[in-house]
Amino acid sequence: MSTSEEIDQRTRELFATAAEIKDLFFNYSPLPELSHGQFLMLRHIYQFENDQCPFAAEEEPPGGEGGLKITALAKLMRNAPPTVSQKADDLERLGYLQRRRGRRDRRAVYVSLTPQGQALMARAMRLYDHLGRRVVARLGDQQIRVFVETLRNLKEALAAEQAEFAAALARGEEEGQNAESNT
Repeated sequence: MSTSEEIDQRTRELFATAAEIKDLFFNYSPLPELSHGQFLMLRHIYQFENDQCPFAAEEEPPGGEGGLKITALAKLMRNAPPTVSQKADDLERLGYLQRRRGRRDRRAVYVSLTPQGQALMARAMRLYDHLGRRVVARLGDQQIRVFVETLRNLKEALAAEQAEFAAALARGEEEGQNAESNT
């Protein structure tokens, strides 16, 4: 196998494995009563309410309305606001979240966990953390350290390459094609 073929094979393996790991993280709910999508939404709200979600906090002005704005939640979930709103309908019917209109801007909709939702998510997060501790224990401290360092290096390399590629494409079609052929 030539060097180019080996690089192509490693590239395919990298992207396939990354997709599989992403699916394991995002398509998982520690509670059978919650789908992975429901868990993900409630987790974002839970983290926001417990000051563990800095991105969403930027969306809420100081002394604001309280709760997480649907549009901020949609950004976090990488979904359109109407899609997030529909998912919120189901969770509201189940009694896990409540929503209300903004006091200053009646068009804005905010969501927050109900006491039942808070209790459910506290339990879910304990289970999720327990799963993480078991994975760390299974792999061992040294392997986790190397893996985390490798992931950070991968993140930096990927971000740098994406920026360079985007800049080449922005300079024009010909440079973008050159960027494609420089691999």
